[in-house]
Amino acid sequence: MVQDIRKEGARMVGVVGQPPIGCVPVVITVTSVNDDSQQRCNESLSSVGFDYNQKLKKMLKKMDDSKFRVIYADIYDPMIDMVKNPSKYVKLILFMLCNPSTLLALTIQNSFPSDIEVSQTASCD
Repeated sequence: MVQDIRKEGARMVGVVGQPPIGCVPVVITVTSVNDDSQQRCNESLSSVGFDYNQKLKKMLKKMDDSKFRVIYADIYDPMIDMVKNPSKYVKLILFMLCNPSTLLALTIQNSFPSDIEVSQTASCD
């Protein structure tokens, strides 16, 4: 598909990697035992996404040259970090829920705030 886009004249394309499938909430729920305290990522399923991403990055690197840029967007590592360190992301999640239009603007500018004040997320008016 990337090669087809290149043949059509594109000079840049972005490709998003696979997430850690075993950490998607529905997968955790379906593959976990009934005890809520034991719900964890399914490592064997997540490793499939990790392996795929490694191969994808190597393939995309071969396509990248001065006339055609290929940008790989990693979502695997940030999602793993969210699962392992959820307290780091509470403010960001609240901010996203309460300020969807601001989130869209920040996404377009690629400039997420490094520290969001709790007062910004205290209410969703």
